[in-house]
Amino acid sequence: MSGINVIFEGPSRWVLSEHLAYELYEKSGLHCEKSGHLRLSMDGKTLGYYLFVEQPNKTFLARTGRNEDGNLYKLLWYEHGAVRQHEKKTNLSTGHDDIVTLIDTLNKKSGEAQWAYIKEQFNVDEVANYFAVNMCIQNWDGFFNNYFAYHDLAPGGKWEMIPWDEDKTWGDYDGVSRRYDWYDMPLTMGMNGESSGKSWLSFNQGPLVEEVVGGGPRAGFPVLYWQIRNFEKNSRRGLQRFAQRCLRKKNLVPRSRACKIGCGPKSAFAHNARA
Repeated sequence: MSGINVIFEGPSRWVLSEHLAYELYEKSGLHCEKSGHLRLSMDGKTLGYYLFVEQPNKTFLARTGRNEDGNLYKLLWYEHGAVRQHEKKTNLSTGHDDIVTLIDTLNKKSGEAQWAYIKEQFNVDEVANYFAVNMCIQNWDGFFNNYFAYHDLAPGGKWEMIPWDEDKTWGDYDGVSRRYDWYDMPLTMGMNGESSGKSWLSFNQGPLVEEVVGGGPRAGFPVLYWQIRNFEKNSRRGLQRFAQRCLRKKNLVPRSRACKIGCGPKSAFAHNARA
């Protein structure tokens, strides 16, 4: 790794939920950021436990077996239009032609021709697994905001999605009460004309062209292929496989307990004593 983010923000549960989310993405077959927990001190004073997350950059692309010369974009939900919403992180001088062409072509195609173009341009299995994990961890913000888009520019290279900012997952959401009345995300999340399942999050996707090319807070290229029936089927198959293989109590409970114990006060004292 050549860059990391050291984070402690909001409720302490986010320090656990974000790391556990990245673990599940990895188990589904995605090559995503390394993450974990560390003890931080300054001038001899212990500050506590923190989360670290690898920064997606060229070193990250190389480590995960991707072409480091590809285009890497971070979606900005608050911007408008394909260019402004996709902040470029690599090859800054070459513009946004690839993502503009992608969106324009997808909007012009339909039916089998559109699906053929999707299979040609996207790593379908990888993106389907990304959506499957989103469903499992209730990642309502991972369809239109929290992800990096990557395009391998080598001949035959494809588009992929890289998860990011996984704190408000596992049922958490903006404005959650202290009772933690967990968010129940519908399986139709992100599909055309479907709401998000909560009144505070409700939105209507609207027509494909208006929503994606026109930009706006809920635009983003995942909306394109999530609305397409063939891709929806792939995502649901991915969800079924993933749930059967990884989303089991015997796997998740020990991991969550281990993370909790590792970040607990007794662990901190033991660590300081050894140091």
